[in-house]
Amino acid sequence: MSDGRVVWLATNNPLAGVPLTQGLRAEDYRIGFIELKLKNDGTGEGTLIGMAKVAIDEGNNLSVASYGTQPNRLINVQTAAKKESPEAK
Repeated sequence: MSDGRVVWLATNNPLAGVPLTQGLRAEDYRIGFIELKLKNDGTGEGTLIGMAKVAIDEGNNLSVASYGTQPNRLINVQTAAKKESPEAK
């Protein structure tokens, strides 16, 4: 992304709200994954995958596979303003 940044977040468990009793195949999708594409002005969009399988291929490219009817689209994403710490005053 030339006019912003991409942020990837991964958890070592599926994200909350995703049922885990979906059969043996679901056991391969044990990672929660979020991708945010943020413009320089702090706005953007993203993707949320509650149950994902993540791998890196031979070319060092990230591969993310979702389980079921996912992924979910995140719209109107905005960065929050940084709060000044009390020590900085």
